[in-house]
Parts: sequence; structure tokens; C-alpha cells
Amino acid sequence: MHILISVNDSIKLAMEKSEELAKWLDDRGITSQIITSGDMPLHTEKTRHLFSFMQNVDLVVTLGGDGTMLATTQTLFEKAVPMVGFNFGTLGFLTSARSEQLFTGMQDVLDGKMVKKPRGALRIRITGEDGKSFDCHALNELALTRGHYGRMLRFNTLINGEPLAESRADGIIVSSPSGSTAYALSAGGPIVSPEIDCMIIVSLAPHSLVSRAFLASGDDTVTILPKNGSHVECGLFVDGHNIEMSSDPNQIEVTTVPNAIEILGYANKSFSAAAANAFFGGSNAI
Repeated sequence: MHILISVNDSIKLAMEKSEELAKWLDDRGITSQIITSGDMPLHTEKTRHLFSFMQNVDLVVTLGGDGTMLATTQTLFEKAVPMVGFNFGTLGFLTSARSEQLFTGMQDVLDGKMVKKPRGALRIRITGEDGKSFDCHALNELALTRGHYGRMLRFNTLINGEPLAESRADGIIVSSPSGSTAYALSAGGPIVSPEIDCMIIVSLAPHSLVSRAFLASGDDTVTILPKNGSHVECGLFVDGHNIEMSSDPNQIEVTTVPNAIEILGYANKSFSAAAANAFFGGSNAI
């Protein structure tokens, strides 16, 4: 068995525990390799090396927070490699257990006491004004935002080629259910169970009195058509990673990928309980 340990190197305790975990695994005859989550930006030479390396990995362990898991998923999309996360950060909607449960949790993984909890993701194609395309995935969201000029963006949103809205706003988010507790929530979107197959569309600071979040089916194709003009610049972010293109985006297409990632977790740790603890006061709400 070979395990990849992905660690947030900005958290001192996580770095220390990654070395301890590697020794703990070695004592059990399990090989491992430690990398930092910063080694996995989108489509770099390091990422491509990891894509080939992942063919020989049986499990990925992340030590950090949800951000560490998001960075690590770039090597895992549509690969049958499960991932388990231990929360050394703040939020823990994706992580499987707390930092202090690292070794007991890993023993539970080896003993088969954790179950697979598949997560859907987004497949994204960005086409620039020069005709060049960039394909990527997102576990949480795609965000189109205003650039350094600070000018409001204008864009059309279509569902399966049919117009949904013509908007003037600071930007727009297309989120998966997993991302509904992240950027989309901050923009006023709903909390959606990851078991629901859909996409959440939320405008950022829309110049409108009637703009609302919209849930598209997982079978739909969401298309965003920016209206680029003089001194209007936009930014593109996929799970927090800045996407740099050779020209401004002309068209963005987003679809869903069911069961793109396999996350291990305890069967009795539900999404609703995590949401209750994070946003609604947990058991104190009753």
C-alpha cells in the first residue's frame, strides 16, 4: 500500500504530524510520500508529475483544512483514489476528522471503519477571445470577478443555451453543492446537501433588486458570456486558484461530474450536523 500525504506547510503542527504519520505508516509496512498543498496549483509541471505519480497511490491523506483538500483534489478528479482529511485548520466540511484524531482515524481507515462519501464536481471550459480554451475541474466553485480596474461586469447567463439573465454585477459564482458552504454562501446562496446533483448560480453584488440565487440541474450546461469592453477586466478563480489566460474570457461553460471524488468519512458524521454546528448553533439550536 502506498499513501500520499498532502500537508498545509503554513501550519507548523500539521508539518510536524506529517513526519510522525510517515513514520507511523512505515512501522506498519506502508510506504508514503509527503508533499505540500502548495505544490499543486492548476496545470503546472509539478501537477502533471503528480498526475502520473497518482497511478501508484492507494490513498491520499490531507493534513490542513478544507483549503488543503481543495488543492489536493486537483490530482484526484475522476480517479478511483480515496481521500481522507484531518482538520488542522478552521472549517471542516470536507475533512473527515479532527487533528487530534489523526492516528486513531488512520487506524480506522486501515481497518475499513470509514465509508466512501462520493462528491460531485464541476467540469469547466473557458474559451478566450483569442479562441484558445482551458479545461479544468472544481470541487467547490468557479468565480468570475471584476479585475483591478474595479469596474462592474456585464454578462449573460444561459442554461442549455436558453437565456436566464443579463446581469450587471461584481461577478458571478457557479458552485457545486460542496461549495455551497463556501464562497457561494457568502454571496447569499443556499446551503445545499452534497447528495443533491445540481449547480448553484449566485451573482456577486448585483446591481438589481430582483437578483436571486438559481439552482440548475446536474444535467444542465451553464454558460456565461462576459461582455468585455474598454477598461473592463475580469478575474477567474477555480477553487480559489487564479486562472491566467492569454486573453479575456469570451465564454465559460460549466457542467457537473457526478462522483468525481471519493472522500472517506465516518458513517455517523452527517452533512446536516456539520452545517448545524457551523451555522445554526449546533445542539444549542434545539
